[in-house]
Amino acid sequence: MGEERTTRRRHPQLHAVNTGKPTSEDIMRRSKRKHYIYAFLILVLVGLFIVIYWPSGSSTDGVQVLHGMSGSFAKVVARNGVPVVLKDTFVTRWKAFEEWDPAYLTTRVIKFSGVYVNDNRWFGPYYDGRKPLAKYCLREHHYITDLEIPGRDFFELLFQPNHGEYLYFTSDIDSVGRWAFDEVQPINELLLLNPKSSSVNLWMGQPGVIAHCHYDGYHNFYVQLFGRKTFRLFSPANWPGLYPFPYLHPSHAQAQVNLSDTSSRQRFRAVSRVLFYEVTLTPGDLLYIPPLWFHEVEALDVSVSVNVWTSPRQATHMTNVFSTSVPFEFVKSKKLKVLSATFLVQQLLHSICKKKVCKDPMTDIFFDGNKEIPVKQSIYFINRLWRVRYKMIMDSGKLPQSLPRGMSCEEKAFTKEEILAELQQDNVNKFIISVMNYVTKVPDSTWELWMGNYIEYLVSLAVGVEHVGAFLKHFELCLI
Repeated sequence: MGEERTTRRRHPQLHAVNTGKPTSEDIMRRSKRKHYIYAFLILVLVGLFIVIYWPSGSSTDGVQVLHGMSGSFAKVVARNGVPVVLKDTFVTRWKAFEEWDPAYLTTRVIKFSGVYVNDNRWFGPYYDGRKPLAKYCLREHHYITDLEIPGRDFFELLFQPNHGEYLYFTSDIDSVGRWAFDEVQPINELLLLNPKSSSVNLWMGQPGVIAHCHYDGYHNFYVQLFGRKTFRLFSPANWPGLYPFPYLHPSHAQAQVNLSDTSSRQRFRAVSRVLFYEVTLTPGDLLYIPPLWFHEVEALDVSVSVNVWTSPRQATHMTNVFSTSVPFEFVKSKKLKVLSATFLVQQLLHSICKKKVCKDPMTDIFFDGNKEIPVKQSIYFINRLWRVRYKMIMDSGKLPQSLPRGMSCEEKAFTKEEILAELQQDNVNKFIISVMNYVTKVPDSTWELWMGNYIEYLVSLAVGVEHVGAFLKHFELCLI
């Protein structure tokens, strides 16, 4: 009885008697097996063809590595819009590649000006006291940024990692002498994307030094000349998980979260969902980083590097956006100006979301709330901008949580018709069309970051820099 209970019962039609002749099912099964074998062999042959005949290339944790690129490559890699490591390029013919070790540089660099000195290895977030919110958000990470030190002393300290301080130097390459630029020739290919708006920079540091996670608004060609450096690279789409500081903040373009600090990662929980590439550069490697890609950099050895920044077209488009005349510029009533800014931001985002992919709670992997509650994409963009850039800063008490009296939207006081009468419909239309003309030319991968910066600026014209966060937080309340 036990055996009967464990025996599988077959369907009568499938329980055929073995006559020695193949059934139709057998024939079909064998035919499928042959097709699978043929498909597998084809895949193997294709793979062998790629290995033998395809241009040399490999992958380092997602970052493509290309060997022996001949001819012009700058426009090709920039067009692809993803990081890539180039090996065996013309930089291996630089005198700097052949001779720039610390012993040689000690004989050439008389003095370093602007050396960074810290009591730990984390440098950043960078702080620019000229930014509008500097009055409200004081520097938290204190380290020396302007030390002047003889070249020989600097290089001696680089090889003494236990002397109690960490040294890090970056500056325009001409700051150490014109000879330095002459020894990184030829370099025109790295300037090709925008020769008139470019800079060549020198980087040196001790083992273990970490440059805080940030993004640059430029094309970045980074050449490793001595020692090794590890780059962790994050696409712009990861910005909600990296919590960049507000555009108006002194640490703009820097991540609020310290990726190397456990307690910081626990505070900024969405960072656990970011995706990144990691690649270690050795002498002679050339890394291309596209505009607005976040990166954290760690020196594994005493390190010497040179990079070239060139301004991209998308930066020019956004400069034009920032220069566009704003319809509420001459509105005198504070409350009407707030409602006018709300109306313009809503109309602008509504138009952009028809052309660009806009996130909502269902499509945002960094959102932790109720994904089933429907939210307009324009409203969600503003909510996410506040939540990612401003919430932590406001919760710390540095910026107000609410708009001041006279700006609050609890009593709107004006109708949509009154707002349009004040702004004039033609001016609103011209504003939307002008901004849209430039924003639609910005790559899909970076428009959110650029647009977030612009909206902060636009709102600041209506409420003042210190109240931008509160405006974003209560945006929906101000909608007409």
